[in-house]
Amino acid sequence: MTAQAIREFFTTLFGSRRVELLERELLEARKERDYFKGRCDRLELMLLTPRTPANILPRNQPNPQAVGRKTWAQVQREDYDRQMKEAKDQEAAQKAKGN
Repeated sequence: MTAQAIREFFTTLFGSRRVELLERELLEARKERDYFKGRCDRLELMLLTPRTPANILPRNQPNPQAVGRKTWAQVQREDYDRQMKEAKDQEAAQKAKGN
């Protein structure tokens, strides 16, 4: 049976007022279903999102706005500084070893 045939069957069986009431209850049930389905989807997304230490701020941090992502230039500069420091440390170790 198709949906239209089922509606016609209920109309003839119960009368128009009862069918209207059933259709309103069905519409309300569909709205509730959609609402709770959306809530479940949001909850699943919250639970599936990994919580990394970068996403969690320490409680005693005074200024949370200071925390942010670094630019590529900042990352490159820090890497360059680190490499230079390591090179100086190696040279100093070689000089100390040679003396």
